[in-house]
Amino acid sequence: MTRKHFNAIAETIRYQASVSDADERRVIANLAAELAGTLAQFNPHFDRGRFIAACEAE
Repeated sequence: MTRKHFNAIAETIRYQASVSDADERRVIANLAAELAGTLAQFNPHFDRGRFIAACEAE
């Protein structure tokens, strides 16, 4: 997978977080963290912290 794929996934998660309430955002944040671990297996240059930050609602 490439940065383009990771960005698309993070963008989708960020959007869902932005339209969710506080409880749902906590679940989404946990999902993003778990997903980061899985995605790291596909690309040795994957940056978990950067991905999780990109998933956070503004």
